[in-house]
Amino acid sequence: MSFKTEFPDFTAIERHVRHARAERLLAIAQAIGTSLAAIGRFLARDEGREQERLAIQADAFLKRSVQ
Repeated sequence: MSFKTEFPDFTAIERHVRHARAERLLAIAQAIGTSLAAIGRFLARDEGREQERLAIQADAFLKRSVQ
C-alpha cells in the first residue's frame, strides 16, 4: 500500500512524516482517534435511548393521570 491510500488525510505532510520516521505513530494516532470517535458515537446513541425511555415513561404517566 502507498502512503496516499493508507493515510489519505496526511498526503500533504508525507515528506515530514517519512523524515521523522513517524509512520507507526501516525497509524497509532489514527487508531486511537477512530476508537475515541466510535466510543463517542456509542455513548451518544446510548444517551438517546435513555432519553427515549424516559419520554415513554413520562407519556405513560400522563396517560394514567388523565384517565
